[in-house]
Amino acid sequence: MTRRAKTDLAMAMAGLALLLLSAVSAVTSTSPQVTIQNLTLTGVESTSSLDFLGIPFAEPPTGPRRFQPATPKSISSSLEFNATSFGAACPQPACMHARQGCPESYSEDCLFLNVFVPKGRAPEGGWPVFVWIHGGAFVEGTASVRSWSESGVFADEGVMLVTANYRLGALGWMAGGGLEGNYGLSDQREALRWVRDHIAAFGGDDSQITVGGESAGAMSILAHIASPEAAGLFDAAIVESGTIALPYGTPTEPGTFLVELSRKLGCPQDGGGDVAACLRALSSEEINSTVTEMANPGSIVPIVVKEPMELAEPFYPTIGTADLPFHPLLSFEEGKFNKVPLLIGQNQDEGAVFVDASLGAHPTKLGEVEAVLAKTFTPELSLQIRNQYPLWRHGGAKSSASDVLSRIATDYMFKGSSRKVASEVSAAGLPVYAYIFDAGSGGVVSPWTPSPEDPALNPDQRKAAARHSKVCLGKVCHGAELPFVFGEIESAGKDEDFAVSRRISDLWARFIKDPQVGVQPDWPAFDPEGQQWLTFSDSDPILANTSTAGDAKLDFWDSVGYDFWKQRL
Repeated sequence: MTRRAKTDLAMAMAGLALLLLSAVSAVTSTSPQVTIQNLTLTGVESTSSLDFLGIPFAEPPTGPRRFQPATPKSISSSLEFNATSFGAACPQPACMHARQGCPESYSEDCLFLNVFVPKGRAPEGGWPVFVWIHGGAFVEGTASVRSWSESGVFADEGVMLVTANYRLGALGWMAGGGLEGNYGLSDQREALRWVRDHIAAFGGDDSQITVGGESAGAMSILAHIASPEAAGLFDAAIVESGTIALPYGTPTEPGTFLVELSRKLGCPQDGGGDVAACLRALSSEEINSTVTEMANPGSIVPIVVKEPMELAEPFYPTIGTADLPFHPLLSFEEGKFNKVPLLIGQNQDEGAVFVDASLGAHPTKLGEVEAVLAKTFTPELSLQIRNQYPLWRHGGAKSSASDVLSRIATDYMFKGSSRKVASEVSAAGLPVYAYIFDAGSGGVVSPWTPSPEDPALNPDQRKAAARHSKVCLGKVCHGAELPFVFGEIESAGKDEDFAVSRRISDLWARFIKDPQVGVQPDWPAFDPEGQQWLTFSDSDPILANTSTAGDAKLDFWDSVGYDFWKQRL
């Protein structure tokens, strides 16, 4: 056989193997390829993984598709696609996190995902898959940056990572006045559907898909667990710093934010169908800039606050819709949710940045704190809270007024909310693992923390970023776990920080690989009676088992219920 014939035979055999195994093959050492139906993707090799970037999973949500659920991407003829660079990020106010890295471009045509395939031979059945949904208050953030994959921590653990964009702000979550809302939620769902349908072509196990997220991403996951339309799209869930303790909107009435936005943009304000038509005729830049103008001037992200501590971000998931018939709280209480194993938890000082964002100042006097509570809660409930949280003492030591408010927000919005969800899911007979993250307070700088020197921030936002850094000094704030989970600890980190990062990424990977028993014996499963939590600390021991059984403050919030806001509507 001639050299040419041998070459042709080898290429034919390689092509046949690709079609039969539907797995990643390398054309050269730096150009892995995958074929999905009519689409041939060429990726790029990085240190720990084979990366396929900027893959379109849905049609561009532009023109008549704006304010419509995601439409699956249609590939009608054979195409070759260069998947070596990220797609555009979805429109948002600005790049708020330069430390994380800013996307190269923004566009309404932004529904792209990225697949990071571990190197080496896949295990029998394929690589376990972790789909990550980023946070950002539903108004900012992106999958189109390297921070999620740069360390290669999940690839090194033998886990295939997938990150996906979804619509943000008004374009993704506006509801009322004929707008159903949940467009960003439908984008996430379409990405999950794409993964379920196509991940085997990359060597992934389509029966072993875990969805994870933080903050708004975690709230989205709680919504997916409660959504009948997300049934069967994932097999386990990781919820970092999510909450069910906030009110969601409905599509039946135009909220005050939509009315004011319509007024500023010259659109009808009566909530009629003409609102959607008017908003479709405007550019995304016009809409986003107006939303930003309406935000609190001291907020790092657009947060509109009607009363102190009310945290009335204008964009949340919408209930009373086909994809989310009920508030997730009700779905969990009534057992009407997708039955999947759960890993859930929060950071030690979650509430600090939310108190700062909503108040824009630090109350120092007893009367100021009482005024905040009175405006946020009913008079009777405000008095009960003051009895639960002596305003000048916390943890046996004198505390500032803002520290007490931070503890109230942490216990209600996050710790109590997480315990409630964990209890309901565990009561349904499913494995649940609960955690408290209490590491990194010694100065680990998260790439997701806005920098006061960031030129992308306006003067008010730079002041807010500086205040944010001060507020979180010595605390474990919202988002503090992210550099540990994704292996993004900066070189200035302590040895203990790197040890915590290795342990948390290892435990996350073990859960993804086997959510039934994967993290035991280090991490006992949560049950409603024992209420076991694993605490991550940067002091010895790194891991400690704790319990919230009999926690008077969390029991108090359980008795209040996580829908107290109904009293304010």
